[in-house]
Amino acid sequence: MIAVWASSGVARPVAVAVDSLAAHAVAARTAAGALAVVGGGGWCAAAGAALRSGARAILVLHPAGGSAAELNELHAAAGGVAFMVERRRRPSQLTEQVRDLLTAPGTGDAPASLIEIDVSAPEAELTDALTDALAWADVIGRTSHLTLEGHAPTRHGAIARLTARTGVGGDTRPTSVVVTATAIRAGAGALRVTLLASVRVEVEIDLDAGTQRVTVTDQRGATTLAPPFEDPLRHGLRQAIRRLGGAEPTDDLEALIRDRASAGGILNPRSRHKSV
Repeated sequence: MIAVWASSGVARPVAVAVDSLAAHAVAARTAAGALAVVGGGGWCAAAGAALRSGARAILVLHPAGGSAAELNELHAAAGGVAFMVERRRRPSQLTEQVRDLLTAPGTGDAPASLIEIDVSAPEAELTDALTDALAWADVIGRTSHLTLEGHAPTRHGAIARLTARTGVGGDTRPTSVVVTATAIRAGAGALRVTLLASVRVEVEIDLDAGTQRVTVTDQRGATTLAPPFEDPLRHGLRQAIRRLGGAEPTDDLEALIRDRASAGGILNPRSRHKSV
């Protein structure tokens, strides 16, 4: 049985999710010794407070914002405390399905490939949207260690060229990025991430339109994946409880820091070419 505490910003929906997982979770009055759930704006401060209270682990729901200094401070303070992050535009339910499909026997790797990232969102959402798009690129391209090769501001956003290193013999995959700030100030924006290879993978996330799907096309045809009907918050909490009970690595905070640094490098016209 895992004790679960939630910060004020997510307390009500977390209470509902905990009730639905009564066989595995119980509500806690304090973060001490508990799985602390934080989210939304101000999540860094809430996570820091939970760490100081002695939280056993931290689950971050749909993180919004957070400066590099705040994230690095959290990472330094975490010590051995596990951080799990449920991203708004990269739902773990869908991510797990994609990983399972791409690693299934017969799928194989796609050595000659290109990754294309296209993000459009209100200016206030651009960094968060691009951060999640870069995370999707890692998932479908099975890559890491992005290197920013070149970038330039555009009238309404930015373009960039990156190199993503795979875990297969040090191979690299060129990655192109187009980011556009929309005139509409409301909404979460949309992203499309595409792996162009013998196995084509296309991710489409548009929260405003209610679209969350991934299409995988190979010699056998096209397979379209969509999140199952389980509530995303319940799923994120259930997965966090499962990970706490096993030996699965929980370095989600490190990945978030890396992706936000990459997004910042692309959107900041003063940044230099760098590995992130």
